[in-house]
Amino acid sequence: MQEIADYRAYVWDVAGTIIPIEFFSYDIKEYGLRNVEKIAEKAGKTGQEVREILEKGSEALAKGDKENPFFKQFPNIAELVQEIGFGNDDLDVPSFGDAASTIDKIGQSTARQYIFSSGNYNITKREIQKIKVPFTGRTLDMAIGDFYSTSDSEGRKGIGGKTKPESYALLAQDLIAKGVVKSAIEICYVTDTRAEAEAALKAGFGRAYLYDLKDNGSMPENGMVTINRHRDVLSTIREYERRHDAPVVS
Repeated sequence: MQEIADYRAYVWDVAGTIIPIEFFSYDIKEYGLRNVEKIAEKAGKTGQEVREILEKGSEALAKGDKENPFFKQFPNIAELVQEIGFGNDDLDVPSFGDAASTIDKIGQSTARQYIFSSGNYNITKREIQKIKVPFTGRTLDMAIGDFYSTSDSEGRKGIGGKTKPESYALLAQDLIAKGVVKSAIEICYVTDTRAEAEAALKAGFGRAYLYDLKDNGSMPENGMVTINRHRDVLSTIREYERRHDAPVVS
């Protein structure tokens, strides 16, 4: 079993882990409905089509109905909404629970952090840049080393679906090539989706944290640890730095 002290890279999911799903299912929907004509022009659709995708797609997202046809159309429209909102600087992005402060603290340690999302590279980066760390004046992107996406975007090659072990294997290979870790077992993945956590572990990741607000603290199972507070991830950082005589995260 991998020692808790030997995790050197932390990879974070975004929607539902760092950013509440409600941001996508409500905030983006409402902002989009106020800017329907601009979005319709960019999307090459009618205003009515955009309204329907925003309303029915956000409803499907909130319910987790991934087979709904509007669910599948919603991400592309949501990206256009964010493009407009970020361009106008009037779309704020919230963070989930103590996610921002936890990621910021890890950023002050010797470990490295990365984002793995299913969204457009630039849009995801803007989302993270918009999140402020409480009481510090810092933004969350300052603690992130790089971004990975499921699909090709902005000239960057995607690494595949988030429930496929092969995607995490590619991510690990890249971090090994960059000298961040020596093997996949030194990587932790943090997500709110069990299938993603299982895929990361199948790819050889040493640990997967499953963020679940309804869970009161399950026992670890085959490398997976269920948490209901982001700061519980810090235990691995503190243990590493005590063992290696490095600065301990406070």
